[in-house]
Amino acid sequence: MKSYRFFFNLLLLSLILTFIIAVKATLFKSQHYLIYTIYIISGVIFTILGSIMPELKPNRWVGIRIKWTMEDPDIWNQVHRIAGALWIIGGYLVILETVFLPLRWIGPVMLGIIFLLSVFSLVHVWQLVRKKSDKVKNKQ
Repeated sequence: MKSYRFFFNLLLLSLILTFIIAVKATLFKSQHYLIYTIYIISGVIFTILGSIMPELKPNRWVGIRIKWTMEDPDIWNQVHRIAGALWIIGGYLVILETVFLPLRWIGPVMLGIIFLLSVFSLVHVWQLVRKKSDKVKNKQ
């Protein structure tokens, strides 16, 4: 039940923000309202993916699919729990930057957010693998 409420709230938020973008585009005589809407939808998609990530099991299609996460379900679960939270925050940042930044900055900032999300997730994987290998070495 909670997940349905979350998705309903997310949809409602995206509709409100789309309305705000349409008003912003109209007030400033901008013809780029469709571009703003696409960025808002991208932020919503990031947020949805972030909310799904902690529930994911290792698979071939969705998630942080690198050798270390695919080989160890514990690492997969830990990484996706943290990455999910990061992607939710990243989605909200994309939505906020779309509302408040000028059009020329939205794309580069969004790419920077995606880059940071990826780097933080990979660093977290690396730290978990390193901790696990240290535990194995200490046992021997």
